[in-house]
Amino acid sequence: MNLPEDVERLKAVELAYRVISYTGLSPKSILILSIQEQKRLYDLHGEKEILEAAVLQIRVYCKMGYLYDSQKVLFDPILSELNMQKKDVLPCRVDHAIQIKKLTKTRIRSMIKGWNVSGKQICTATQLVEEIYQNLVEHRNGVYLYNSEGDEKSMSRIRSYELVIREEECYFYDMIKDEAYHFSYRED
Repeated sequence: MNLPEDVERLKAVELAYRVISYTGLSPKSILILSIQEQKRLYDLHGEKEILEAAVLQIRVYCKMGYLYDSQKVLFDPILSELNMQKKDVLPCRVDHAIQIKKLTKTRIRSMIKGWNVSGKQICTATQLVEEIYQNLVEHRNGVYLYNSEGDEKSMSRIRSYELVIREEECYFYDMIKDEAYHFSYRED
């Protein structure tokens, strides 16, 4: 498996699992089940290609902001069979999501860097922060997409964000910067 050239496959698999969010299912749960099934199939048939597919899904799992160590018992034997280690398949920056333990509006604002305040936007950055904050505080289950169009002269100002709130997980994903934030807060 040639990992550096595998970027397009990684993006395709990641996109497929992100789409699962819209069905009401948890991408995290589906990924874990799929990796477990691939490990089971490998144990039955002994084909290394099955484990290589599992490694791709492990990379997606971590790229989506889930912690490798939370599934270490499942992942380590797969990597070991391929003579790999955690560091061989995971770039440092996707090894874990940024964990948000204390929810504040200032913290949310820092996550939406570069929100363009042009006339094309539905809301200001302040309104966006308030909406995200209320969705999280009231734990409104759903998938929320936020886009800042920018202008034709500056494509770099385009921003796209996804907020996923479920009973078992809450995360915010910056699609352009490829950064994930997991919320593990409790309102007092």
